Amino acid sequence: MVAIHWRSNSRSRHLTVGEGQPFTSPKAPASLDWQADALCREVGTDLFFEDGDGPSQQRAAKEVCAACPVRDACLQWALTFPAFEDMHGVFGGTSPQDRRRIRSERQAVAA
Repeated sequence: MVAIHWRSNSRSRHLTVGEGQPFTSPKAPASLDWQADALCREVGTDLFFEDGDGPSQQRAAKEVCAACPVRDACLQWALTFPAFEDMHGVFGGTSPQDRRRIRSERQAVAA
């Protein structure tokens, strides 16, 4: 799921983290054109950010992501930037807790 593009420059691979220092990852997608095919664009981004319905809202967002043709690209994009690990909302079919778990598992395998 892609929802953060409306908060930042959709063509930029840079994200400001912490003290205003840009964070650029070599793993960042070369292009964000895949966002045009994201199903979240059709249903609106509000569903992907919990504001009251909690678990049921998150499940509904994940169902949209499960059918999304760019789910894998979205998840890779969200995992590329450390700031997204704790960012609320569903990205690529994952919650913040899911992204923390995935990062931990990847770090354990890499070690």
